Amino acid sequence: MTLTPRRGVATVVAVTATAALIFSGCASASPDAPATLDPENLTELNVIRSSGGQFEPLILGMEQGFFEEEGLKLNVKAGTGNPASLAPQLVSGQIQFAQLDIASPISAVAEGVPISLLSVIQNDDPSLPSSAGVLVPPGSDITSVADLEGKTIATNQLAGLPVISTNIALGKAGVPLDSVTWVQLTPDALADAALGGQADAILTFAAFFAGAVEQGFTFLEDTAASQTLPRITQVVWSASDQYIAENPEIVEAFVRANAKAEKYANENPDLVRAVDKEFTKLPESYIDTRAIQPFSGPFHVDIIQQAVDAMVEQGYVSQPIDVATDLLWSGAKLD
Repeated sequence: MTLTPRRGVATVVAVTATAALIFSGCASASPDAPATLDPENLTELNVIRSSGGQFEPLILGMEQGFFEEEGLKLNVKAGTGNPASLAPQLVSGQIQFAQLDIASPISAVAEGVPISLLSVIQNDDPSLPSSAGVLVPPGSDITSVADLEGKTIATNQLAGLPVISTNIALGKAGVPLDSVTWVQLTPDALADAALGGQADAILTFAAFFAGAVEQGFTFLEDTAASQTLPRITQVVWSASDQYIAENPEIVEAFVRANAKAEKYANENPDLVRAVDKEFTKLPESYIDTRAIQPFSGPFHVDIIQQAVDAMVEQGYVSQPIDVATDLLWSGAKLD
């Protein structure tokens, strides 16, 4: 079946050739579906991966030949750390696919940028220990989220899911959002800022989170996404609506190859850690012990819609969007 973005685009794919398949189900993006492109004549794609993490299945999938099996050759570059720049590159055709955190495409689509989300790379798993959230330094008199009223929180990114999650927690605790001051610093400077009195708390993640805990920081657990938006989609694959409409077989092949890669990564956590050691600057001691959240999964539409509504309320987007109809590709796997 030809799968399309859920919104109209300038270039419309003719449906006559696929009308007979409409009732057969959208199985072509399943990892078990047969390849539809020629593996002897590879289609070359420009792809941007995350610079921080969740790209391990992509690397493993390339090493295992899953993309070549689908007739694809990937030119992969790491992102620059500015996810907002990727949506325009998708629309312009500079790149065909990009890994994005969930907040970036929500903001883009709300502003009318024609991109869609194809598949989940990773959802939050509330059963695993949190590795992101608000921490307070040793000796702090802050013992709960309510105590953050009038305080300064330092973080590395003033938008994105961690800040949105923290604001939800602040609201639940009755803290006016405008009473909290946010300061942007590099991740490696956050703990020192709090220890030195330049911030009352820090919002951080991964190895920086673990390092702060080792220094005696206390985690305010109610600020974790697993508490405010449990099972929220964290990282996704995305493409422009025009590219999806004009290249349905390539999109389906790309999604299939990624599904194979994510399954392989879930079955081989030691290889995931090996990718981390080669492609990131995370400390090996952290890599060896960190909890690896499962890759792949469905879009939990109701949870993502809660995030959208929170972003509207918090002023990160100017207008609401409907996740199911405005944000997701028609072939996306839903819960």
